[in-house]
Amino acid sequence: MRIAVCLLAGLLALGATGCGKDTCSAGKTLCSGECVDLQTSVLHCGQCGAACPARNACFEGSCSEGCREPLAFCDPGVCVDLSVDLRNCGVCDFKCRAFENCVQGECVFACPENLAFCAPGICVDLQTDSFNCGECNFTCTDQQTCSAGLCTFGCFPPLVACPPGKCVNVGNDPLNCGACANRCLREEICLGALCQRCLAGKLACNNLCVDPMSDRNNCGACDVQCMNGRRCLNGRCL
Repeated sequence: MRIAVCLLAGLLALGATGCGKDTCSAGKTLCSGECVDLQTSVLHCGQCGAACPARNACFEGSCSEGCREPLAFCDPGVCVDLSVDLRNCGVCDFKCRAFENCVQGECVFACPENLAFCAPGICVDLQTDSFNCGECNFTCTDQQTCSAGLCTFGCFPPLVACPPGKCVNVGNDPLNCGACANRCLREEICLGALCQRCLAGKLACNNLCVDPMSDRNNCGACDVQCMNGRRCLNGRCL
């Protein structure tokens, strides 16, 4: 009887949340086998199956022509803030590249957390980079390595020295995994000094396996961040 009830709920797309895998997180409703936000979905606006007409957006569960200021209407029928949207920066469909944020409608280079921006335009770790040790453009000598932001003649455990004079943790460094110069594949992460492939549907970003369909810091691709409280839904910041 329970199975029959669940199947019936799925067919009617009522968004029931008590049937095993057919559950959705808070604020989402199950419609046609997919968890959607009835407040913003142009295919399910306000209720399952209520699609908005062409050139309409779904805002607070109602279809409306255009968007309320300061938002702009962009395909496929979403209201976005062109001043901060990474996929619609300044104008619709203008996507910022990796390591860029959308600031006041312009794509601006931004380094990932814990990295610093140094000339000639690279992101570096000031704690371990022998050419930018402690600060940009401070280079250690050939006999020294950079450890904890200081040029030393050795590395502080658990770090080890790897060419070209950099202290790394071979236990979690995808470029030196288990040993110096042992580089993991693009779809792998370094965990426990071993290169390991992410599970299906996951993406290797900054040595973490993430879900690009829902991760706010890697939405659709690595380092694409959803700003200003927006969520990542199906690989898009909404």
